[in-house]
Amino acid sequence: MAELYNYGKFGPRLTFECNEGQITFRKIEVHGAIVGPTFANPIRDKDEVCLIDDMTVDKADPANDRLLIGEAIGNPEFKGTHPTGEDGDTTGWGDYDPRHVTVELRGAKVKMVKLIDNNTEVTIGLEVGLENDDGEYDVEAGTGNIALQTADINSGDTIAVLFGFYGEDLS
Repeated sequence: MAELYNYGKFGPRLTFECNEGQITFRKIEVHGAIVGPTFANPIRDKDEVCLIDDMTVDKADPANDRLLIGEAIGNPEFKGTHPTGEDGDTTGWGDYDPRHVTVELRGAKVKMVKLIDNNTEVTIGLEVGLENDDGEYDVEAGTGNIALQTADINSGDTIAVLFGFYGEDLS
């Protein structure tokens, strides 16, 4: 019988917001009845996750066109306000403060980079590359460095970039 092994790490670990869809409040019995949220698409420890928006991930699903960027390390947690409701209440994504999860990324490192003043519009997952001697970046195919955040055209923003990306495009 073959033994299964997983050695090493993918890459750096970074915290992302979770898009886990609509939440429904359910009554559970734990030393008395309490009401807590359940998620339509919960992220759990070791789930593969995809980048879907600025520093936001959801659970990987090959049926969706998404950029697979890494693996959830630990279970997501609320930071700050927890959503509340009565048994049976529902709250849609965006109407509650999302949970956050640490993701072990499929890449070499994450770095904040400054875009050139007349940058091209940057959307998540686009590749960016060095554009000048001042260390400023812009959209450039074939670099293997993907944007984890968006930037408007001609913004000169500073964005998070994953260098040495080796994840998958599920589209």
